[in-house]
Amino acid sequence: MTIKDIAKAAGVSQGTVSNVLNQKGNVSIEKILLVEKVAKELGYNINAKAKVLRQGDSKTIALILPNIESPEYIDIFMNVKSQAAEYGYTTNLFITNDIPAIEKDALMDIIALRIKGIIAVSCLKNTNKYYNQPGLKDTYTIFLERKKTDVDQFAGFDYYSSGVDIGNYTNKKGYKNIAIFTGDRSFSNNNDFINGVKSVIHKDVHYRVIDSHLNQISQTAFDLFAENNQPELIITSSSFLIDAVISAHSLGSLSKRPDLICLSTLRSYQNREVENYQLNYKLLGKKTCEKLVKHLENPKSSPPKEILLSSDGFKKQFITPLNVNRGKTLNVLFLDSPSSKALMKLTPFFKKHTGIEVNFHIFPLPEIYDVIKNMGDTGIYDVIRLDMSWLPWLAPKTLLPLHKVNANIDNVFSQFLPNLKENYSVVNDTVYALPFDPSVQMMFYRKDLFENAKYRRAFYEQTKDELDIPKSFEQYNKIARFFTKSYNEYSPTEFGATVTLGYPSSTACEWLPRVLSSNNIYNDKNRVDFRSKAALEALHNYMETSKYANISESQWWESAVNSFASGKAAMTIVYTNHAADIIHAQDSTVAGKIGYATVPGEKPLLGGGVLGISKNSKYPNEAYSFLNWACSESISSEITMMGGMSPCSNTYSNIEIIDLYPWLHSFTDNIKLGESKNVLSKSGEIINQRTFEHALGIAIKNAVIGTFSDKEALDYAANFLENSLQHIDK
Repeated sequence: MTIKDIAKAAGVSQGTVSNVLNQKGNVSIEKILLVEKVAKELGYNINAKAKVLRQGDSKTIALILPNIESPEYIDIFMNVKSQAAEYGYTTNLFITNDIPAIEKDALMDIIALRIKGIIAVSCLKNTNKYYNQPGLKDTYTIFLERKKTDVDQFAGFDYYSSGVDIGNYTNKKGYKNIAIFTGDRSFSNNNDFINGVKSVIHKDVHYRVIDSHLNQISQTAFDLFAENNQPELIITSSSFLIDAVISAHSLGSLSKRPDLICLSTLRSYQNREVENYQLNYKLLGKKTCEKLVKHLENPKSSPPKEILLSSDGFKKQFITPLNVNRGKTLNVLFLDSPSSKALMKLTPFFKKHTGIEVNFHIFPLPEIYDVIKNMGDTGIYDVIRLDMSWLPWLAPKTLLPLHKVNANIDNVFSQFLPNLKENYSVVNDTVYALPFDPSVQMMFYRKDLFENAKYRRAFYEQTKDELDIPKSFEQYNKIARFFTKSYNEYSPTEFGATVTLGYPSSTACEWLPRVLSSNNIYNDKNRVDFRSKAALEALHNYMETSKYANISESQWWESAVNSFASGKAAMTIVYTNHAADIIHAQDSTVAGKIGYATVPGEKPLLGGGVLGISKNSKYPNEAYSFLNWACSESISSEITMMGGMSPCSNTYSNIEIIDLYPWLHSFTDNIKLGESKNVLSKSGEIINQRTFEHALGIAIKNAVIGTFSDKEALDYAANFLENSLQHIDK
């Protein structure tokens, strides 16, 4: 079956058929549907191999690695592959086992496939000779890890500086007899690392250097323990080597195992038996692939010749404060959320290293506020999780200022994202809490639908606009209507969007970004004017969205997430601390098809929560220890891996996390745009935000369902705000 046969059966030209099958050209939606129908009926299938032979494999990257047993090379492979896929490229993997003949054969295969881009950890001595042979002269190559003197493009780490850091660490620890165990010293990364360690080691330290070819690593590791003068410390230059050392000692030695330091991959969890000095090989794979693809897409570009990443160093461990009393029990009040569920799973680690028991008391959002408000001076809870919007109102009433426990509390914020302190910790210049699971609203959409030529053409024919990420809520509604089955028979989804009406606070949070995106919402007292034209237009916009939405009467965001995850809705706007369920939902059909963007109008609301110490806690030092642990980078990253959020900057450079939840790549940019929910007054007037959101949500919901007119709803909200602020005006 050929394109000619389809064209004849469909009554169109061969060019039209070719454009439809390749998603190219200016073809009407009517002809697109006709060609697709006929092609399917005739069982047509594109011969991919023949296409490659005709055109060359220009959308494929060749990746040459010594092996994929080493964690370093697994990280590189997985992240080159995933990043290439983001750009529409596939990855061909070639394994050499560091044998030059195999690498030369791989290059011949690459020439035969006419692949235009190579990323290589090369074992060849004369790379220029083989990588510039006929057939590869026009192929763009980046060499990884092992720097070659005869080529330009390189990506790796500063292995010499890493060696210096580790050498200084061994001096500080007082080791007198060490072994440095690396791969083949003829490769630059191993040689630089060895020289870095040697350059700083004290003169009275006995050291020996052992390097090994890839195929002799196991034998060499056994030889380390065959000598009488065994080292106090073994330093290795890769995770693959440390595994060989541990295995060799277990099987071939009766002596106490030496201490171990490993130049390792970036790990969210650290084996406490090995000191890991970490290099982010995942980021190396990602950055290298980005550079390669950008050059392939634009050969005239002039990217820097060298990518040299800094190390992540030794992983910091949670340190128990000296004034903590073991055997105490903390009562912790928490919101039922992905972050709290993750933290509960990690708490045994805290008990193991502090001796402090932790009892969690978990409540849903509609109940937890009342629990906090009514607990009085009982001191029943030691640690309290507050919604960040409640902090200004509740913190002075319920929380202990943290400087009373840690006089240097401001130093703690160096690990956090730079813009969190004001919105998540401070009230009236006093630090009351630490940010725990900061969040921000983002828009999620079906990337596969937005990029589909058929739907793009149909959208253009219906609206005369391009189907792009909406920049305004007017555009958002136009797209939502298009992807709603009852308004468009071509829609692949039942609904275009989601709306949450079950819990008033959720409804208020969905409406507020619409009114905030206007520049004319504040009155002469710098308060939101709910009777303004902008507020009325925002309400009309939200009411229109509801026509195209799968309206949820659920009390929280899960139903909106599930509607999008199951494929019922084409778009949704939710907080990032609930977005992980888009992937994890049991009936998710959109994994791998998700696009993400800033909320239309670029005025998303901040969300998430904070951790504080009850002012009536009997154990403030132990409670602070728990806060310090729960908000630390290592624990926060684990929480994020399990679907929660982190306040720590380093979490958002963890490629393992970004690969799992790609939208977190832009989280730091979006949270900078985020508006505090306390936006009702530019003057910083403090009201009970929870009570107001509840009233506002009721007003908006009643307008949507028709119980209130639009003006009645906004009058209700305006009157409630005015009454709440009367004491300030007096």
